[in-house]
Amino acid sequence: MTPGTKRIAVVTGANKGIGYGICQQLASNGIKVVLTARDVRRGNEAVGKLKTAGYSDVVFHQLDVTDPVSVSSLVDFIKTQFGKLDILVNNAGINGAIVDKELWNLGLDEFISNENARKKLEDVDGLTEEKVDEVVEGFLEDVKENSIEVKGWPINFSAYFVSKAALNAYTRVLAK
Repeated sequence: MTPGTKRIAVVTGANKGIGYGICQQLASNGIKVVLTARDVRRGNEAVGKLKTAGYSDVVFHQLDVTDPVSVSSLVDFIKTQFGKLDILVNNAGINGAIVDKELWNLGLDEFISNENARKKLEDVDGLTEEKVDEVVEGFLEDVKENSIEVKGWPINFSAYFVSKAALNAYTRVLAK
């Protein structure tokens, strides 16, 4: 590949976890990576760690995917610096990371008011894969019956919020 044809990738929500790993993989394959994160300090720290590990073709740009001004700023940056975008990895989540039980329960209160589901997902000590599966199966059944609102499931982005809650719960089960 000639120098002027280097591929450009943007990875949203990339200062840690899966997004960070995606940046590593892309950079290791000769792709110029724009690592994005809401928090400038954390984003710069992530880029610093990647550069220390030998991935020199990674840059940071602040991005809050829920803020149109922030998105426009990134678009302008890509146009100005690279003139194109080849790869976009939408890794950023709407809710962010769950860091403790209080925050986890706050998220459930706000988005999942189905009492049965909340009891199962809030039971940190008794949580099992089977209980998470029951919650997801219950949600799917209520979708089929067109009763998500009546049963206390989120109306907007319902699949996203339920799957995100289930994924976080599975992660807690696996961490035990």
